[in-house]
Amino acid sequence: MVYGQRSREEVLTYFGQLFLTLERIHSMAWDGLAAACAAICPAEVEKCLRQAYEEGLIGPRYIAWKNISEALAQGPKAVMERARR
Repeated sequence: MVYGQRSREEVLTYFGQLFLTLERIHSMAWDGLAAACAAICPAEVEKCLRQAYEEGLIGPRYIAWKNISEALAQGPKAVMERARR
């Protein structure tokens, strides 16, 4: 994505599948998934991400909802430009 190996859309499609297949208990996998989503603006998976956050699958000490909201507010283009730096 940042390096041109996969498109943002491909990555978010994969992340969307993870939201459906990961075991529904809090783990580092959920925390990492949330952080990775925030790093590329998770607009396409926002509903799944919010549900997982509300279910306690994602640790608020690992990534606060505020960080996710900020990534959503910035939009994909701005988030991706920041990731390339």
